[in-house]
Amino acid sequence: MDDHRKHLASVDSVLAIVLEKVSLTPLIPRSNYFESLTCQIINQQLSEKAADTITDRFIKLFETQKFPKPQEVLQVSDERLRSSGISYSKVSYIKNVARAFEEDASFFQSLEDVTDSEVIMHLTKIKGVGKWTAEMFLMFSLGREDIFSSGDQGLKNAIDHLYKFKKKKTPEQLEKFATRWAPYR
Repeated sequence: MDDHRKHLASVDSVLAIVLEKVSLTPLIPRSNYFESLTCQIINQQLSEKAADTITDRFIKLFETQKFPKPQEVLQVSDERLRSSGISYSKVSYIKNVARAFEEDASFFQSLEDVTDSEVIMHLTKIKGVGKWTAEMFLMFSLGREDIFSSGDQGLKNAIDHLYKFKKKKTPEQLEKFATRWAPYR
């Protein structure tokens, strides 16, 4: 993490001050890609506590009490999945992800060799997986460090606050602004 810290501090004086106050922890990629995408869908627009509670209930729906495989999810009725607290639309999205894993397993087995833009393009073809979810997948499942999610509201708020921007930046302006942080965006 020293290389990350040194680079970011050298290209951005505001981040240099922040980095003096916080510690960076290495990304530990998640190896279960189906679990990762499913949890990202469950977590959308929920507090961490609510998402954790719903995820725990979701897992308990399955006999093994472990995170289910795609085919196991597809075998469960929408109503039963809904009983864990997942909305109908998210149930549909999770099943779409499960079908994608069943129908295109080879893609998910070769992700280390696929570019960021190809991963985003492929994942966003799955109804319920948007660009933000694909970017989170790149960072937290594949461990890609040079990802900047200009659609992330928390990130936008933090940038506005740290850099004291008076006017909200467009996603394009934020992307341009973040180029200085490459390759650790």
